[in-house]
Amino acid sequence: MEEVENGLTSLDASSSTELLPLVRARLAKVNEQPIAELLANDSQARREAMGDEYKLSYLSGNPEGLELVSGQWWTSPAPKGAPVFMAMEDREANELGLSAGDQVQFTAQGQPITAEIRAIYRQKGLQTRFWFEGILQDGALDNLISRYVGAVYQSDPAAKTSQQWLARNIPNVITLRTADWLQTAGNLLNKAAAGLAAVATVSLLASLLVLSSVVSVSRRRQLYEANLLHCLGARHQAIRQAMLLETGLLTFLATVFATALGALIALPLADLALKLPAGDLWWLGAMVAGIVSSLALLGGLLPTLKAMRLNPAVLLREGG
Repeated sequence: MEEVENGLTSLDASSSTELLPLVRARLAKVNEQPIAELLANDSQARREAMGDEYKLSYLSGNPEGLELVSGQWWTSPAPKGAPVFMAMEDREANELGLSAGDQVQFTAQGQPITAEIRAIYRQKGLQTRFWFEGILQDGALDNLISRYVGAVYQSDPAAKTSQQWLARNIPNVITLRTADWLQTAGNLLNKAAAGLAAVATVSLLASLLVLSSVVSVSRRRQLYEANLLHCLGARHQAIRQAMLLETGLLTFLATVFATALGALIALPLADLALKLPAGDLWWLGAMVAGIVSSLALLGGLLPTLKAMRLNPAVLLREGG
């Protein structure tokens, strides 16, 4: 540990290193009841709980920025001969129905770890780096720590030099450059974005065609009724204003409906599944829906207004 930190600092004096212990453990008991008995009636949940490995660590300044859902953090180190305090990830706690005050027991390297849940925390989704399922009091894992995970903040040239130095001098350290990950992720996201853009374009064109077909079906009847009203004494200006008002109302209703339906589908998916902040993007959906609705409805209205300049007798005879 000390050799790694000193070596990285000597290569780049401005570098910053965060190292956290990592202990893999399995859940054995909940409130002094073996997990096999607790989930005896649910074989699938029992297999998942008994086979799942929990990654345990210390808070160490909370570099992950974990957000508390319930309970509170602690400041004291782990006591000897008593259950230690623990914060558990909300996903794991919800699956087992655990909350602050419950007691759990883990097994790591053949040794039991008894802990009292004092807090439930939430991960930060795609921004989470290490994804620990349990955070314990400092000192609770000291006899079990055999590996560390961490992050080193350096410039790009210094990061490449540090990787080469670690590979030569401390080969049991595995390094991954964030820049490489970002480049790979960027390439994948660009391909995904191109695919989504193609799908979105096809969907927009399809919706435009559907709306246009609906408008074209009603256009002939609308033109016939407009000229009939003109023959009965209505002025063309009043008829045009009524048709413009009708088109505006239909555009508004279509935009509201499309925006509401799109937000109902997209926003929960982005927030719950992808954990991405998408709450401010509803206006973009409303703008696209408004443009498509306007193009379709105005595309049917303008030829109708132009056709009203023809001889009403001819239009009525053709409409009849």
